[in-house]
Amino acid sequence: MRIFILGLFFLMSFKALAYPNFIGKGYHNCLTCHYNPFGAGPLNDYGRGVAASALAGRLFVSDSTTDEQLGQSSGFLFNKQDKQFLKPALDYRGANIYSSLETDESQERWVNMQMDATLSAVFGAKKQFIVTYTHSMVPSNSLPSGKAEYEVAAGEDLTYSREHYIGWKLKPNLGIYLGKMDKVFGIRVPDHTSYSRLKTGNDQYGSVHGAVFHYGQQSFDFGGQYYIGDLEKAQEYQMSGFSTKLEYSITDNIRIGGSYLSESSDDLERGAMALLAKAGVGKGSSVMFEVGQVSNTPTGSDTTAEQYLFLQNHFYIFRGFYFVTTYEQSIPDTSSTNEIHRIAPGILYFPVQRIELRADLYNTKEYTTGTATKDSWSFIGQIHLWF
Repeated sequence: MRIFILGLFFLMSFKALAYPNFIGKGYHNCLTCHYNPFGAGPLNDYGRGVAASALAGRLFVSDSTTDEQLGQSSGFLFNKQDKQFLKPALDYRGANIYSSLETDESQERWVNMQMDATLSAVFGAKKQFIVTYTHSMVPSNSLPSGKAEYEVAAGEDLTYSREHYIGWKLKPNLGIYLGKMDKVFGIRVPDHTSYSRLKTGNDQYGSVHGAVFHYGQQSFDFGGQYYIGDLEKAQEYQMSGFSTKLEYSITDNIRIGGSYLSESSDDLERGAMALLAKAGVGKGSSVMFEVGQVSNTPTGSDTTAEQYLFLQNHFYIFRGFYFVTTYEQSIPDTSSTNEIHRIAPGILYFPVQRIELRADLYNTKEYTTGTATKDSWSFIGQIHLWF
């Protein structure tokens, strides 16, 4: 049955796109559109222009306005990008979450997932230097139980730096970056609650202080990172270690790779490895796959091995609009028979530049030998605004 389900979703995925899924539009590496060579964080000028002129829809945009004009006005507050030395940006992402839909006591709440202010600067004769800082706030109503890692009590807002670093591109394809960045591991999907992000410590609060090395060509990207933990967190939550990632394009539309991570804190040692694949199909469609294993060894306890699987497709419907299907599997302990399966069909829509709308219906089911839990249902509607 598991093989049948996986096969079915691969067949459904012969058209798809978005974020790292932009391989469906011919973009194999992240450095093309991001300052960060492994994605996430602020977009560079080219990335903003592409998002405005080729990826987002044209709802409410006059026919007389060309895509070139949209790209030229994709700077901060619709300014022309070539007029700006400093690159400010604002990001907001919120979600309306409906949980326990299968019961008579379903719950609804609004979560402010992202409230960021970013300032970046690119300088040098060859624009080889980049400095960027992103300040983030999470309101107390989105942290109902506080955030112990940051010593934030319940009822208090969390303010912290989501990302800040200095980058030096020694060559167009060779760079060193120092500061706080996401870990170099796996596929950086924006779904922070995915098992591929949660199990590996790469969720919304997983960025760390350290050094990143990147070397890339048209057909491959290689990177390594040494980090000392998130210095804004309490000492016991600071994970130090290293991670690495390699991606290689075996064809114009197919890219494969692998990642490795080893880190530790005062109370935990963690190791992780993953294999990944991304493929572009048809006009802007794509499919992504990642499978990994994570080993956790708490101080004084035995090692627990976990496994996860992530599969997502983006089916291109028309410009800016995609049908999304996500399938995930988690085995919390490989020595047991417990498995968790999650499937989420949904839609993703960029009606115009700077606006993203997304809706996903999640079904979660847990299996053990001879038994299965009742299906759990939830719905998440998101809005993302950037300026």
